[in-house]
Order: sequence, then C-alpha cells, then structure tokens
Amino acid sequence: MDETKIGFEATARALQKDGALNQSQIPKAWRQGRTVYGGMTAGLSLIAAQKQFSDLPPFRSATINFIGPVTQDPQFSSHLLREGKNVTSLQTEARIDQGCVASSNFIFAAPRISEITVNLPAPSAPPPGTCPPFTLPEFETFAPPFFLRFETQLI
Repeated sequence: MDETKIGFEATARALQKDGALNQSQIPKAWRQGRTVYGGMTAGLSLIAAQKQFSDLPPFRSATINFIGPVTQDPQFSSHLLREGKNVTSLQTEARIDQGCVASSNFIFAAPRISEITVNLPAPSAPPPGTCPPFTLPEFETFAPPFFLRFETQLI
C-alpha cells in the first residue's frame, strides 16, 4: 500500500504488543517537520492504553502533554493509576531512544444517570458536500503532508 494513503486506523491496528509495550510504525505522511503530528501521537497513546487494559468503561477525557519531538517510531507503555467502582484512570507514555516524548492521562468512566437536562441544539451549517475545500488542490503542495490526511472544508 502507498504509505501516503495509510490513515490513523490502519496505523493504530498495526501497533505491535511486545510485553508491556506497544510498538508503532508511523508513516512518513504523518510527520510534521522533525516530529509526528500531535494528534497521531495522542490517538496512538489512547489506543495503546485500550490495548493494555481491554475491559475498560467508556472513554471520557484525556490530558496530553507533548514533551519532545517524536523523531522516530515511539513505544507506548500504559499503567493503571486508579481503578474505582465507576472510574478508571490510566497513564500512557510515548518513548523513543532519547526518552519520554509524550505523557497522557486518560479517564474511563461508567455512564451515570443525571436529572439535569440540557437542550443546546447544534448551530446550523451547510452540508459538507456544498462547501469548498479548505486547501485548494493547487495549494496542496504547500501544505504539510500530514494535513492532507484530513478532509477539510470551509463553511
């Protein structure tokens, strides 16, 4: 397969478990200068946590700290911070030879019944197919390669 066409899902599925670590192989198209696009690093950190701990309640929140440039394929390690009756907290580190490049805290929590009802309708927006592309084809050569992995449109 053409490496420029490999998306996030295929990259996440390719995480290789090696003991307590998950090894990644990030396509060059997801690179941003000398590092990997931050969203790819954050997403792979979450997937690594979910692979390490398979019986989690639904994902609820994340705090991602980008510590250094991801100059090579990182390894991800996850560990349990706390597991309560309803909430599980995990931490995942992404590491390369030079050390930690990202640290993420994830919260997984069971649904809770609430008596509060909030009615906030979404703002109206035109259908995606009617919007012009954000990056016009003639300017794609100037955009970073990872940016072209996204379908962007002006509204």
